[in-house]
Amino acid sequence: MDEALYRLHAEREETYWWWVGKNRIILSLIDRYLANQSRTGSPRALDIGCGAGGVLAKLAHPPHSFESVGVDMSPIAREYCARRGLAALDGCLPGDLPFKDPASFDVIVMSEVIEHVKEDRASVQAVAKLLKPGGILICTVPAHMWLWSSHDDFNFHQRRYTREHFGSLFDGLGLEQVVLSYYQAASLPLVVGARWIEKLRTRLTGKSPAEPEVKPLPGIVNWMLTRAFQAERHILPRVRLPWGTSVISVHRRTMDA
Repeated sequence: MDEALYRLHAEREETYWWWVGKNRIILSLIDRYLANQSRTGSPRALDIGCGAGGVLAKLAHPPHSFESVGVDMSPIAREYCARRGLAALDGCLPGDLPFKDPASFDVIVMSEVIEHVKEDRASVQAVAKLLKPGGILICTVPAHMWLWSSHDDFNFHQRRYTREHFGSLFDGLGLEQVVLSYYQAASLPLVVGARWIEKLRTRLTGKSPAEPEVKPLPGIVNWMLTRAFQAERHILPRVRLPWGTSVISVHRRTMDA
């Protein structure tokens, strides 16, 4: 991503419905599935592709106060993290992560990362080795190639996933599947409509879409979308949602891996 997109993340991650809802779901899943694991000392958390530090800040500060570090290949992202007093290191998947010791982390987050990487299976394998036995890995990716749009092009995505395709990346790596589901279910009709309008406009004008812009929404609309999205944190531990614009997973490293 370029500097403008990182700046957008830094400015909107605490207020825009998509980021707010996604981050609350991730933190809720951490609270649910990490709490049952016995350990000594403060849990260690790693956010790969930490961007401007939205999730990383919440992991590092109360009420979580994990020993936290981020990784991002972008110096712009790392600079935004540094301004917030967050530790962020240079690195990229699958073979250039800045950690030598395996089994080092209690929780690892990769949110909207794997779709950017050509070697997705090798990346998951490299990250799985960094988990302590009993540690959890939480990932999110965009769903369905039929939802491909200019947004994917501008964000340099390699692919979008079905739930089954994404789940297969974790097979045979000493990881127990805890959650594997589509999510962002309420926003799917809105996204489908936006994709249809974009394709129709492109066909009528013959022009490629301009770079997508995340515009502020009216307060009540942003609030309603946030509430609808974040409510899924209560559903995901119990039910596999059959549709959604993204896929989310939680995997635990088995004790004998």
